[in-house]
Amino acid sequence: TQKLLPTRTKLNGYLTMQNKHTNHEYSFLELYDAVIVWADDRGIFEKATPLTQLSTTQEELDETIEATEYFMKHDDKIMDVVDGVGDITVTLIILCEMLGIDFVDCLRYAYYQIKDRKGEMVDGLFVKENEEIINLEYKDN
Repeated sequence: TQKLLPTRTKLNGYLTMQNKHTNHEYSFLELYDAVIVWADDRGIFEKATPLTQLSTTQEELDETIEATEYFMKHDDKIMDVVDGVGDITVTLIILCEMLGIDFVDCLRYAYYQIKDRKGEMVDGLFVKENEEIINLEYKDN
């Protein structure tokens, strides 16, 4: 049987990022700006390209898939999943900055694309109405 992921309430206890000196909880915008400064300080904007950044995103996605598979089997190491989602988000924020587009605008656009979407669940995947179902076979390593 598949284990349920913990609720957000359960995670809130140890996901709050705070400045250890001021006990200040960072807002999304403060974290967003901190990511941009971090990337700039490391020369990512100067030396990387959008395609190399997407390669990094793919690496982080692959790691997050592995962490999620482990968590689903063992109900352990949820923070590896949290770390992976955070790392993916960081890489996408940097990509957006490279391309001159706003990360929140991307999220807003995606939401407006899906908000009225209809479809059905097929083998654990949401399939949009009028979309062909593609059968993918996954093999365990």
